[in-house]
Amino acid sequence: MKFWISIYIIFVLITGCTTMSTSQLPIITSTIQPSSSPTLTVNVSTQTKLVDETATHIPKATLTPTPTSLNYTSTPTPDIETIVPEVVKVCPERLEVPLAELGLPPTYRLILAPADNDNFSWGDTISDGILIMSGDDSTPEKIYPPSIKDDEWKLYIYYPGPSNNEWIGLDYKREANDLYSIWIGNLDGVNKWEVMKTTYYKTVLWFSDNEMVVLGSPREEEYTQGRPPYEDNIPLYSVNPFTKEIKPLPLLPDGAIYDFYFSQNNNSYVVYYFGSMGYGPYTKFVLYNYTNNTSKSVFQWMTGKSFGDWAGVGIMKNGLFYASVSRSYGFDIAFDLDMEAISKQTPYNEIMKKIILPGGEDKNLLTTIMVEYYKNIMPVYRYDYTLMKFIYFFILDYKNMKLLDYCLDPSGDLDFSPDQRFITQNIPELQKAIILELTTGRMVTLDGYQVIGWSEVK
Repeated sequence: MKFWISIYIIFVLITGCTTMSTSQLPIITSTIQPSSSPTLTVNVSTQTKLVDETATHIPKATLTPTPTSLNYTSTPTPDIETIVPEVVKVCPERLEVPLAELGLPPTYRLILAPADNDNFSWGDTISDGILIMSGDDSTPEKIYPPSIKDDEWKLYIYYPGPSNNEWIGLDYKREANDLYSIWIGNLDGVNKWEVMKTTYYKTVLWFSDNEMVVLGSPREEEYTQGRPPYEDNIPLYSVNPFTKEIKPLPLLPDGAIYDFYFSQNNNSYVVYYFGSMGYGPYTKFVLYNYTNNTSKSVFQWMTGKSFGDWAGVGIMKNGLFYASVSRSYGFDIAFDLDMEAISKQTPYNEIMKKIILPGGEDKNLLTTIMVEYYKNIMPVYRYDYTLMKFIYFFILDYKNMKLLDYCLDPSGDLDFSPDQRFITQNIPELQKAIILELTTGRMVTLDGYQVIGWSEVK
C-alpha cells in the first residue's frame, strides 16, 4: 500500500516495514462468511513478555521532538567511502496514447479510487467501492461494494496484497468507530471473506502472503481519547488470512520500540530498539527470532550517535537488510546486508557509504529514500524546508550507482509497476493520474481517478 508521500515518508523512515512473499498462495474455492471471524483483544496476563537477553539492564525509551531549528552539526564520518552517482536523464518526449497502446502486460491490474475521495485521511470512508482496471480496458470495473451488512460497515481503505498478486486487503469500519473488519478478496470479487475484527486502536499489516501481523498496545485500555503513541505499538498476534489461524506473539521488553517484522526460511523475526525514535541516539537494536526464542544485537554501528535527520534500518525487497541516514549532502547507506553482516561489530565508516546528491551540501534539504519496495532501485526525494516542498526526485540504480532523472514532478504520489517499466503518478490538485512508460515516454491520463497500487493476475 502506498500512502501520499507526505505521510508515507514518516511511516517508512520510522518503521522500516516491508512486504515479503514466502510461498504459493492456496486456491480458495468458496466464500467464507464473516460470522466465523474472531475479534482480537489483548490479554497481557496470558502473553509472554520477552526478556532482553543481550543485556542485564534495559533502558527506558525516550522520544526526541521534531527539531524546530536546522542549526545542527552532522556526526562526522571520517574515511567513509564517498560516491557521487552519475545523473542520467531519461526524459523522452511524452506522447499521449490510448490505454490499449501503452503496452501494459495483460496480467496487470490497477487498483483505483475516485480522485476527489481522500482515501488516506483517518476517519474517511470510500463511497464508491473497489475499482479495478486492466491494461486493455479504460473503464474501471467495480468489484466490491462500499459497505457490507446492511450498511453497518463502511469501506475504509484497500490495498494490494504483499506480492502484488491477485489478492487485495479490504478494511471496513463500523459507524461507531469501535471495531474494524479486516477482509481479503481476489480481483474478480468472487472469493472474499472476513479474516478478523480488531478494535479501533490496532493496526493490521499484511507482511507476507500467508501472514498478517496485528500491532497494538498492551495497555490499550489506558487510551480512551485516541490511538496509542507509536512507541507503544508492538506486534501482538500473527494471523494467517487464509486459514484464520491466530498465534499470540510474546510482548516486547519494557522500554523497547518496535521497528520491523519479517519472515524468512520458516522463521519469523522482529527488530526492536532502545533509545530515541527517528533521530537517535539509539542505545541498541535487537533481532528476536520468534521460532527458536533467541535474540542478538544487530546494526551496532548505528548506536551511540545523534543524527541531525532521520536514521533507520530495515529489510529490502530481496530479503537483505539496509541502514540509512539522511544527511545534508544526501545520505549515508549500507545495503544488501545479510544476517551475518548486520550481526557484526563493524565500524560505521567501514560499512556505510556516503552518497552525495544533486544540490550538494544544504542543511535546508531533507533526503528521503524508499528502500523497501522495489528491486535494484531506490526512489530518492529531497525536500526543501524553506520552500516546504519536494524539489528533486530521482531513481537510484544502486547496483551501478546511477541517478535516473525521468523529469517527473516530485510532489505527486509515485508508484512503480511490478516489472518497473511503468510508473503511476497521482496529481490530486488536477483530480487525475498518469501512467508513464519510462523508456518511450508514452503516457495515459486517467481523469477523475487516483491509483492506489498495482496487482497482477498470474
